[in-house]
Amino acid sequence: MERIQAMMGIISIEAETDRIDIVYDLLQVTAAQIEDEIRKAGVALGKGWSDRLQRAFVDFLEETEIESVEGQSMPGGHSH
Repeated sequence: MERIQAMMGIISIEAETDRIDIVYDLLQVTAAQIEDEIRKAGVALGKGWSDRLQRAFVDFLEETEIESVEGQSMPGGHSH
C-alpha cells in the first residue's frame, strides 16, 4: 500500500483480503500505471473473466473522461 500511496495522483487507498479500492486523479495517473506498480510490488492481480471486464470498464471510463477534458479545453468546447 505504501508503494501505491507514494505515487503522484493517488487520493486514497483501502485494501482488503481480496480487493483494493483506489481513488486517483486521472490527470496524474492511470489505472494501468497503478496496476503496473502493484505488479512490481509482487502482487498477482486476478486473471478471471470478471477481473478483465472490470479493468476494461475502468479503461473505457478513463478514455471517456480524458476525451471530455480535452473537449472542454478546446475553443468552443468541441474536440475533433
